[in-house]
Amino acid sequence: MSPAAPPPEEAEILAALLAPAGRLVEPGCDPAPTLPEQALLALALRTITAWRLPLTPLVTEALHHRMGLGQERRLDIHIALQEALTNALLHGNLGLGSELRGSFAGLGLLQEKIETGLSDPLRANRPVVVVARPAPPAHLWLEVRDYGQGFFPSGALPEGPAAPHAPRPGTPLGTPPPPHGRGLGLIRCLTESCEWRQESRTLAMLFPLAEAGGA
Repeated sequence: MSPAAPPPEEAEILAALLAPAGRLVEPGCDPAPTLPEQALLALALRTITAWRLPLTPLVTEALHHRMGLGQERRLDIHIALQEALTNALLHGNLGLGSELRGSFAGLGLLQEKIETGLSDPLRANRPVVVVARPAPPAHLWLEVRDYGQGFFPSGALPEGPAAPHAPRPGTPLGTPPPPHGRGLGLIRCLTESCEWRQESRTLAMLFPLAEAGGA
């Protein structure tokens, strides 16, 4: 059996995204992802690679190179993409919940569970896919797909940025909101719209390319 190919380095990923094709599939992804033919950028990395590398700034830089993003929109995309990737990797591909993030002790245990997941070939080799597509007029779809059970398995996103903090039925009045589940609300604040596609375990985020107050 031939040795596994080493994971791509940051420079290799950025170079692939800046190339005319704007595509990269890391060898060893399991299952093997299929990238769309028509896309500005299309990237698939194994979970262990995406978790270890600063993937968000690489994708944001490639989008800026291709589209000349304004500073405000570039920051919005960076923050929303980071949240979406964290959810896809942590809750989707690694299959871990957020309940441990409410205390320092819980965070330590969560880190242990993450390392355990990354040492499991089944979970470590699951791909995370990022696809960017133009959306006329002057919009951008940015899609993040995982290959786990989906990080929001109910299939429907909350209706607004405050919805993730809403108490569950039967919660006593005055109960503080959980210290997790805020990422989707933040994504909603930064996008024109977003939708969860449970059948493909994809979060699709729509960004206007014009800056607020611009022409």
